[in-house]
Amino acid sequence: MRYIDPFTDFGFKKLFGEEDSKDILIDFLNALLVDYLDSPIADLEFLKDEQLGPVDHGRQSIFDLYCRAASGEHFIVEMQRRSQRHFRDRLLYYSTFPLQSQGRRSGWSYELQPVYVVAIADFHFFPHERGRAPTHRYDVQLKDQFDRVFQDKLVFICLEMPSFTIAKAEWARLSSAEHWAFEAELKKERDKLAETETAREEGREEERQRFALRLLASGMGIEAVAELAGLAPERVRELATEG
Repeated sequence: MRYIDPFTDFGFKKLFGEEDSKDILIDFLNALLVDYLDSPIADLEFLKDEQLGPVDHGRQSIFDLYCRAASGEHFIVEMQRRSQRHFRDRLLYYSTFPLQSQGRRSGWSYELQPVYVVAIADFHFFPHERGRAPTHRYDVQLKDQFDRVFQDKLVFICLEMPSFTIAKAEWARLSSAEHWAFEAELKKERDKLAETETAREEGREEERQRFALRLLASGMGIEAVAELAGLAPERVRELATEG
């Protein structure tokens, strides 16, 4: 059995971002936010995923998925495959757009509809913090020093995919054209990853060679240089000749 990879653009849009699969998204959000929603989501409207800052020259943001429930709640769903240094900052920044969009020039008392930001990450959110055990889910709200909810209109749900397994759409349900589109998207992702790894390896190789040249210049023998630099003795001899 083969499956859609939800961490590709094709797979994510196929699972959550199409009118035909809207029921899957509604069920997903209802299950995920059952403790926060006043009532289950009945219908969703997909909104423009490209957002501009509050002024014409403001920074542009493009969400993976942005939608609004018939009852008024706003939802942002972000899928992130690789760890990003400021990913949590990015989520906080993104949350400001649906909040600002609710402002009105007149006749508005500042009442806001809830905004829910759902992050699905294929990495651990706190990999280097000692004493913090990984968990499959983080629920984040604004709270006071007594751990009481200060404002319930903004909720972040962060799912840590390496900590548990999720079900994926079955490959057999796709048409031939969808198979081709998926394979093309997956190939693009694999090529990108391969290029990155190749560049890293080439950079490491160049650094090893520079290190070996410094050792050779200090008068160290071929075998010792090869051992310390992590290079084959034949390559060290070539470097000594070239140098």
